[in-house]
Amino acid sequence: AGRLERAREVSNGLTPTGSSWGPLDQARLAIERALLDLSEGRYAHAESELRKGARELEAGPRGGGLRERLDLQLATAQCELSQERPAQAIEAIRLAEHIADRIDEGPWRTSVGLWMGHILMRAMEPRGAAKAYAMALARAPYQGAAAMSALANLATALGSIGRSDEAREHAHR
Repeated sequence: AGRLERAREVSNGLTPTGSSWGPLDQARLAIERALLDLSEGRYAHAESELRKGARELEAGPRGGGLRERLDLQLATAQCELSQERPAQAIEAIRLAEHIADRIDEGPWRTSVGLWMGHILMRAMEPRGAAKAYAMALARAPYQGAAAMSALANLATALGSIGRSDEAREHAHR
């Protein structure tokens, strides 16, 4: 809890004013604040920060801020799911998938794939989760912690959709 309090203190101390804070910086700050609010169960505050972030992204450069747009959709999905709105969470994940397809490859795809998979499993969408976990596994460093997590979660998702043999195969890799 001490780290969250410190993160909240630092976040509140950042005042995005002046020319050094562009729309993408302000959007990033709003998204980070929303994630803190979500971790504390403050959903109305999180939604407010997400709306601020969306406005800043719209004010930013056209076609820019793809990473911020991706994180906004992931945080929105998490917020929707936290308020028991799985259909809206799944819709936000679908938007996030389209945004992710427009961003260059990189190690970030592993953590994003895991995040998407977790949200989709919680939204009772195991087919989509299996796809997300497979994406994460394909990009994770071999036998690293992320790969092990992706393997275990992929096996669970596959088992949930009746693909037991394939799930067992992934579980024993």
